[in-house]
Amino acid sequence: IIILPIATRADHLDILEEQIRLVLADNDTAAIAPSVLTLGSSAVAAETFRRAKPALVIAELGNVAVPASDELRTLIRSLECPLILVR
Repeated sequence: IIILPIATRADHLDILEEQIRLVLADNDTAAIAPSVLTLGSSAVAAETFRRAKPALVIAELGNVAVPASDELRTLIRSLECPLILVR
């Protein structure tokens, strides 16, 4: 399992990475990929997903990675895997 943290702000990314490390503390089968700072661009997130070629994406609806707008189409076109949205 490879986890790819994505956030719009550096301080959010720091918190996210810290939380992931706490959860993965005793897990030898998971790794954290280099984080991506999108600076508010859903296109950056979509391109990151396209390059990473994930087997599964779990994301929060309404954030920059999965916007609750027409920009969601950009992400969906870039994915070749299932997308699970959470609120």
